Amino acid sequence: MMRTTSTKMLTLSSVALLSVAACGGSQSVKNGTPSGQGTVNVVYNATSTTVTLSTLTTVAVSGNNYDRLSDIVLAAVTGKMINQLEATNFVGSDGYTPTSKAGSQDYVPTPGTTLATLGFIDPATNNLIWDASLSFPNYMTVRGEAEIDVADVPSNGNLVRVVYNGIATNVDLTAVLPGGGNIALRDIITAGVAGKTINQLKVTDFIAFDGFTPTSKSSSSAYFPVTATTLSTQGDIDPSTDSLVWDSALSYPNYMKVSGLVEIVVTDA
Repeated sequence: MMRTTSTKMLTLSSVALLSVAACGGSQSVKNGTPSGQGTVNVVYNATSTTVTLSTLTTVAVSGNNYDRLSDIVLAAVTGKMINQLEATNFVGSDGYTPTSKAGSQDYVPTPGTTLATLGFIDPATNNLIWDASLSFPNYMTVRGEAEIDVADVPSNGNLVRVVYNGIATNVDLTAVLPGGGNIALRDIITAGVAGKTINQLKVTDFIAFDGFTPTSKSSSSAYFPVTATTLSTQGDIDPSTDSLVWDSALSYPNYMKVSGLVEIVVTDA
């Protein structure tokens, strides 16, 4: 199959820089032309599937073509959305894994939302590349990526994952409000993002256990991003169902009332 190149410019951080260990520097996103080939094994539920990178559509970065990690994963794991999956490890051709390093639990498992927008493979070298906005440590850059280990996002009962700048933190709802009752989104988000107040943050999406996201709806731009004011006083989670509860004054459509919430995607305001 002939390799194709996306004609759209990939939108990353406001500066649109990528950390590329293979080049020892940063590169900005631009349109480009097709390049190299390679394979990556994706292991899901103990089954390994080899993905040939030349069958995927690349995104052009500084004149080079890179493959999105999400495209590689979904080529092997059919019937799933990337929001339903997470990467539990990355394996280099020499057997190296980031999870062998102390502190790696802060970066792995890596959420599907991060794989979709902030992680890439250079098909010419099979090097793993991350958006510089993540500020990932050097040990997260795997040279000669040979394998991506993938699992379903767990249904964690009273845990909700807060993803901030690509890094996931599980928040125990019972610890946020031990006495029970609805819990303010403000309190959940600030429990998952250390060193920030709610006024410094906004929500760009909510993800349900089945992969549903409100932003998949055509009219969602009227409600996103969800700002600090709304998060502070007009949005809660019902921990008995992990469902979003909004102040009726907002007149939100039904699709904003996400049931079985597993993930809140957050960025700086």
